[in-house]
Amino acid sequence: MKAALLIDESAFAKKGEASAGVARQWNGRLGKVENSQVGVFAALAKETAVSLIDARLYLPECWLNDTARLDAVEVPASARVAQREVELAREMIFGARRHGVRFGHVAFDAVYGSAGWLLRELDDEGIPFMGEVRCDQHLFLQDPTPSVPRRTSPMGRPPSLLRTEARAITVSDWLKAQPASAWRRIVLRGGEKGLITIEALSARVWLWDGQEDHARRWHLFMRREIDRPDTVKFALSNAKADTSLHQLASMQAARFWIEHALREAKDCLGMAQYQVRK
Repeated sequence: MKAALLIDESAFAKKGEASAGVARQWNGRLGKVENSQVGVFAALAKETAVSLIDARLYLPECWLNDTARLDAVEVPASARVAQREVELAREMIFGARRHGVRFGHVAFDAVYGSAGWLLRELDDEGIPFMGEVRCDQHLFLQDPTPSVPRRTSPMGRPPSLLRTEARAITVSDWLKAQPASAWRRIVLRGGEKGLITIEALSARVWLWDGQEDHARRWHLFMRREIDRPDTVKFALSNAKADTSLHQLASMQAARFWIEHALREAKDCLGMAQYQVRK
């Protein structure tokens, strides 16, 4: 089993306005918008072993427009560029590859999985991913075979934009059409309270961004907990076509380990209690 490269963001509540990047922004640990710093982290995990290996501080726009503030906390010139969390994640993924970090796939939540450009770039580079997406993610059940429509009139400019006659649906609509018998129980691993078992299903679907001359055929993977059947996680993966449902489930479940690493770092190592200004 190869290691997984995992991406996640984490917030740190802070007082005042002097800490680098601090602003009123979403703090997942508190479950609300609060004065915080936000970082994007990368971890490497294999089986039950995990280690944080990289991090980037997210700088809100209010910081990037305030040179005096950036100077006061000594933000280097190379970091004074507007970058969303997804762009910071991309930087770490390709940085890990460039530095020889070996991993079988990269996994992340819907913050990153909903960025179609990131999924396509990873696919182009041959990097397997398991990216969670939101319930309104669109897909096709058949190849949309995009093409430029034939010109039907000598008047005006000829058509130049790609079109498809196939109908896209959302992942939540696709799920509604699946019978209860479609779900399969998967034992992921042993846990502190016994075996961790989930229910999962998958299908091969097509994704098209409306611009590329072809659609991409990926796995649609869905997971729900045995005791919470109404809570479903949706994900897309470019894993090989013959990847089993159990393998897809293991790829998605790997995300637990970066959450575990961040929680342990905060609860046991004081990661959220530092006070630095520069």
